[in-house]
Amino acid sequence: MIQKNTLVLDAMPDIFWQKVDESGKRDYFSNDNLLFSEEIEIIVLRTKSVITESHYKRFPNLKCIIRAGSGYDNIDVEKAKDYGIEVQNTPNANVNSAFEHTIGLLFALIKNHKAHNQSVLSDKWRDGIDSNLEVSDLRVLIVGFGRVGSSLGKFLRSLGAQVRFVDPEVEASEQRFEGISPISYEEGLGWANVISYHCPLYSQTGGYFDEDCLNFINQAYILNVARGGIVDIDALVKGIEQGKILGAGIDVMEAEPWRCEGWEDNPKIIMTPHTGAYTEQAKERLSIETYQTWQDFVFHKIVRHPIRVW
Repeated sequence: MIQKNTLVLDAMPDIFWQKVDESGKRDYFSNDNLLFSEEIEIIVLRTKSVITESHYKRFPNLKCIIRAGSGYDNIDVEKAKDYGIEVQNTPNANVNSAFEHTIGLLFALIKNHKAHNQSVLSDKWRDGIDSNLEVSDLRVLIVGFGRVGSSLGKFLRSLGAQVRFVDPEVEASEQRFEGISPISYEEGLGWANVISYHCPLYSQTGGYFDEDCLNFINQAYILNVARGGIVDIDALVKGIEQGKILGAGIDVMEAEPWRCEGWEDNPKIIMTPHTGAYTEQAKERLSIETYQTWQDFVFHKIVRHPIRVW
């Protein structure tokens, strides 16, 4: 009899279970709400569940946690290391959709789409509106130069923008041929007129954009399609009021769903409801990558995508 060694905590797309059934591996999986089990060696989850040290005690033979998706702020990664548990994600699944979503927000901001739309609806046409920017006007600081961040940087560079990045895990030589080089965070804040966050959320990046950052910024647009806790919303609002933040494109909030209060008519803020990965293609890639990550670990002892922390 096959041991049910894998606990799936959150609902997975149908295509994931299709892959499981096609391979004849359904008997390895359990969806039960288990309080304790010595059989469980792998946990699969998405964003709904939160993994804490209590899980490591409840499942004493747990060897691996697979986060179906890229973010892992709902997993206590540091404690997992203490228990010898591998934590993996599926970093490729959302790259295209998150990159495209960021581009969409950026263009909407620098072309003033929200303000111009309201100008037409209020019969003002072009009266009193500011001129737009072109991509070649941009100095873009990308905070987190992984899959999404580097895709964004290369794309904007190809259109004539200047691009720098902050990422302690990426060596300068790796990107030198692209004409994109690293810069310190503080120096980058003063240099950029666009700041786009693509780093993971954990203790060191929580509140990475805060009021202190406003001391370095001249004038810039802020983009966050990563995790809500990275950008402090109070600091963002203060920056807009001071005129240092020209506009913000925000897809994620620290507490979701987020209730909008006072931002409804602000032409400088464009918000989307955490839809950076909300495409059918991303859902399919997530399902396939999660299954492949699970299969590699169970049958080949391969850790496909180990989590790295800045």
